Amino acid sequence: MDLFIVAGEPSGDRQGAALAAEIRRLEPQARVSGVGSHAMAAAGVDLFCDSAGWAAIGAGEALKKIPALWLKKRAIVRRLLSHSPAALVLIDFGAFNLRLARTLQGSGIPILYYFPPRSWSRRPPTGDLTELVDAIATPFRWSEQALSGGKAIARWVGHPLVDQVRPAMSPDEARSRWGIAADERLLVVVPGSRPQELRLITPHLAEAAGILTRERAGLRVAVTVAPGVDREALRQRFQRLGIEPIMVEGLNPDLLQLADVALATSGTATLELAIIGVPMVVVYKVSLTTKLQYEIVRRLRGALWRFIAMPNVIADRRIVPELLQERARPELIAAEGRALLDDAEARERMRRDLLAVAAELGPPGAATRAAEMVVALARRHRTDHESSAISGRP
Repeated sequence: MDLFIVAGEPSGDRQGAALAAEIRRLEPQARVSGVGSHAMAAAGVDLFCDSAGWAAIGAGEALKKIPALWLKKRAIVRRLLSHSPAALVLIDFGAFNLRLARTLQGSGIPILYYFPPRSWSRRPPTGDLTELVDAIATPFRWSEQALSGGKAIARWVGHPLVDQVRPAMSPDEARSRWGIAADERLLVVVPGSRPQELRLITPHLAEAAGILTRERAGLRVAVTVAPGVDREALRQRFQRLGIEPIMVEGLNPDLLQLADVALATSGTATLELAIIGVPMVVVYKVSLTTKLQYEIVRRLRGALWRFIAMPNVIADRRIVPELLQERARPELIAAEGRALLDDAEARERMRRDLLAVAAELGPPGAATRAAEMVVALARRHRTDHESSAISGRP
């Protein structure tokens, strides 16, 4: 059984790796290839091309990448048509993957969409997705109904982060592992992974952390490092502010369980923090070009969404503070962080709300359920193909 997975962003790469592992557990002889990056390669996926650096924020940045991605898409289509897989899995990355699905319409390749675009929204746009693919595995309960009714079979499988974000150490073991004393408090800083996020947001997060550490003796700072980000350059940014940070690969649940407060770039990371129950301040900022693009769309169509922080989106109310654009300033970020550090009751209230959000993500086993859908789709395609060959039907 040959399967092909296409993931164009770091979060999709991570879930593509988890999906591939579950597929192999269900179907040990399966051969999985595709488009992804570090995580999928580490999971044994044979990469047709590396998608590191494909993600973009806003039209301005996306336009620069179009020529290269157009060539990549052509190459992927040629590969799929010449070596037709038993099933194709598309993960998020709608600007690219929806176009790929349209191009492959009528090719006979069965397609499953995992993490359909903006499925996190309470009002997810469906467009022609339900007619372009054969099956949809969505991580959010409310999007199953919105995505039903078309050609595609839509199923809520739950969110795989529920399985992936689990501490393996006790808090005492974690404190010993990272050298954090029992009387020290921990501030976790979560920079983004995209170049624009690192350029526009990370300096403000670092300066806010600097303000808080100058005010409080015994406040340690941990900085999470996304795949492909220059770890040493990130360390030096904090060192220049008088902080000797604990550098951690990814959002390590063992460390996160020790956090009093997190200063986080908006994105999937905020869901991981929510699952652990870490009180947080969420920050986001885009370039002037992207902001102008949003303002034009907002004037034409009205507000696109009420919230951007995933915990707030899922709860459909404000749980965590959001500091966006002009408000994403070090002194304001530090003020929100200070309010949480100084108010144990507010932290506990936010922690309870975040754990309630985590409960909305469904039970464990999401990647297994998605893999079962992929394998079933591939087997059905193989059976239909063999039946057609026997009967002479096209």
